[in-house]
Amino acid sequence: MKKDFLKFACCPECGGDFSIEEFEKSDLEVQEGLLRCSKCGLVFPVIGGVPRILRPEMLTELVAGYPEFSRKYSRQLNGPGGSASNPDVTRSLKVAKMYEYGWSIYSKVAEEYKREFDDVIDGHLTPADFNGKTVLDAGCGMGRFAYFSEGYGAREIVGFDLGEAVVTAYRDTFRDKQNAHFFQGDIYYLPLRKDIFDIVYSIGVIHHLPNPAKGVEALAALVRTGGKIFVWVYGDSVIKYPINTLRYVTLRLPFRAVRFLSFFPALFIYAVNAFYRLAFKFPPTRGMAEHIPFHQYSDRSFAGVWWISQDHLTVPIINYFKQGDLEGWLKTLPLKDTSITSRYPGKAGRSWRFSGVKA
Repeated sequence: MKKDFLKFACCPECGGDFSIEEFEKSDLEVQEGLLRCSKCGLVFPVIGGVPRILRPEMLTELVAGYPEFSRKYSRQLNGPGGSASNPDVTRSLKVAKMYEYGWSIYSKVAEEYKREFDDVIDGHLTPADFNGKTVLDAGCGMGRFAYFSEGYGAREIVGFDLGEAVVTAYRDTFRDKQNAHFFQGDIYYLPLRKDIFDIVYSIGVIHHLPNPAKGVEALAALVRTGGKIFVWVYGDSVIKYPINTLRYVTLRLPFRAVRFLSFFPALFIYAVNAFYRLAFKFPPTRGMAEHIPFHQYSDRSFAGVWWISQDHLTVPIINYFKQGDLEGWLKTLPLKDTSITSRYPGKAGRSWRFSGVKA
């Protein structure tokens, strides 16, 4: 953890400033330590170079996964915080665990991620918008989109994720990058100062929340006046019916078993896209090609398609939205110059994007 992170951070309970108690350092970064609120005294651990700023019931489970840290510093911690008995907390932790497993497999930044990022933000953000800006990636995973934000000239990047994939973002994706800060956190319990970011974006996260509108509201509060928020979510389409039917079975299976089973729909989609690429190549069949389902994934590697299949079959919370849902969110937010667009309109697997400028 770089000490510069503290200019963005504050206690999620009372808004107080943090002080750092350093246990281990390397290259001027805190590898093990504690963040202590100067106002209410609440304490959060820094483990493996990453601040872990979570609700007490989540923090208890997290620290249990690091027994050596707990053994050495148990006296300095807040003490037991209870178990994750809240159903929404339990489901959110399951979402995080699934992505931890997924990003442990797909832990390298691939070129197709850049194409995906550019396509997702198209019409709402441009590479030039990031230049010199302070950016928050809400739900950053292993940092694949944050990587390209930084490449487009972002002055500073902050990213958070509920799962352990954020450690990969810190250690590997952004190794030796001095302008990037990552923490493990919960969108409903954010340790970030209000009105501080030029750009806040969330790609593929809001539709996995138990209360999506509350998540969007929390992110909008972090955007400075004149700054921009961007969100991408799944759209409501016929694809949800076969997916939900399969999920009735797959959600009851171990991740590894679902990874094996998801190979087969991935193989089918990849084969369909091979046919699409062939049909699109020749002018007489190009018009027909546009009606081939799932051709929006034609530029993905098989590994990328396999990850998409696994994603849909293992995440315990998935919401599919209509345009009216996004319009409802925007009405409650202090935004101007708002825009809602559809990605892959009229096709199976369509999705929605919205953006707005903080008024």
